[in-house]
Amino acid sequence: MRAAVIYDFRRAFLRKSTILLLILFVALGLGVSYLAYSSPEYRELDVAVVQLNADGCVVKGVVLDSLGNPVNGARVRLYDEHKVLVASLKASNGVFEYRGMGACGFNLSYVEVDYKSMHMELYVENLWLPTGKGLRSFRIGVTAVNAVFRGFEENGIQTYSMVKLILVTRSRAKLLILSLNPFSRDLRPNYTLEYVSVENRTKEASSIKFRRLGVLGDYVGVYELSLNPRARYLGLRVGCCGRYEDYWISYEGVTPRKYSYAGMVTGEGGLALFAEFFPIVFLYLAYVFMAKPRITGALEFIVARPVTRRDVYLTRYAAGVLVALISAGIMVLSIDLGGLALLGVSLDAYSSLTVYLGLSAALTAFYTLCYSVASGIRPGRYLAVSIILYLVFSMFWGLIVMLVASTHGGFEKYMYYNYLLSYLNPLGPYTTSMYYAKLHYGLVKPTSAINPVAAILSPAAWTTILLALGLKAFEKAELRET
Repeated sequence: MRAAVIYDFRRAFLRKSTILLLILFVALGLGVSYLAYSSPEYRELDVAVVQLNADGCVVKGVVLDSLGNPVNGARVRLYDEHKVLVASLKASNGVFEYRGMGACGFNLSYVEVDYKSMHMELYVENLWLPTGKGLRSFRIGVTAVNAVFRGFEENGIQTYSMVKLILVTRSRAKLLILSLNPFSRDLRPNYTLEYVSVENRTKEASSIKFRRLGVLGDYVGVYELSLNPRARYLGLRVGCCGRYEDYWISYEGVTPRKYSYAGMVTGEGGLALFAEFFPIVFLYLAYVFMAKPRITGALEFIVARPVTRRDVYLTRYAAGVLVALISAGIMVLSIDLGGLALLGVSLDAYSSLTVYLGLSAALTAFYTLCYSVASGIRPGRYLAVSIILYLVFSMFWGLIVMLVASTHGGFEKYMYYNYLLSYLNPLGPYTTSMYYAKLHYGLVKPTSAINPVAAILSPAAWTTILLALGLKAFEKAELRET
């Protein structure tokens, strides 16, 4: 029987149609993932820049990639209004600098940065800051700054800091700080920094244990943070002038940047096309394994040999299941390896396994449905019936869910009923696995519509019940259509 399964598997998997469709969907999945994740929504640069007349005239800044890592070779242009002042600065290890008399004779208005396929424009603000030498003007800017802190006030003079929190994962982040210290002769901060991540801010600051971060000696600094995965607030303790002050940043509801790829892959990109259209392959395999041989009389010839109908039925079914398991594995692995090679990111092991199990279960359940139908009805009717089933469970399922949601609470209940009704769809395990992958990354909130026991029993029921019904029908069916 093992040899027969392998023979039928090779006939099914190595068919030109199966191979070409698998290659097509892998290419489409990688292409959609690359194009979507390369868009500004997912790929962005973070830039901080300051222009000041201290320690000579200087324009200084940093360039970070979307995960907060310093980049080499970014091209930086400095503008005064629409006039290009410096056409080609190169960032080295994320840092760019322009100093000397040429840095004094203009007012920096904005900065353009190009790195690979990414482009960023940062408009700077004119900051008037009281210092020991009177009111002075500076040009300063940080992309999408999270917070601006003024502190350590004394005689009308106070420090000024712009802070950007780059949330990489739930437990790791980068902190970008640009700061001026008017109590210092050259305006360099020379702060001591400590931090803490907490779930809420109900505790007194004196009872919270801060962790040492380092010393901010230059105008711009980048720091690595280890966070409590359940935390929602970052506390930053700044030491200056013989005292310290605490500042708080909320990042509740912020999607970590490394998880944005997971959100895209488990959403409408990457795997979505495969999950929606590749089941057509199994519709066709059921036709090749069961319906067509009944039309041509090939099954009648096989059963005339010393093999039972049960053997033939289970052998060909097992071959189709192997195609489902291997095809799903190739797709998920291709998305992961392709993401690493092209974009430097991928799903983690838990999410990859969850998605693979859901995709495999969905393809297996749908194949079981088609196979059992091909085993029981007249072969000439199979294609029409199976196409209708595919259209209902794949193409039109969203409309069915929308109709149910609109009559039971409105369209805002769409996702709830999409999860709840997935148990009634043989392709539903894919939807369930996407939910658990997104939940793992914090991209969705828990819902009562998904039950882990039901998520396991549903595909098991689709598979075992339909397999048994198909076998019973096949044992009584005519093996040649007359």
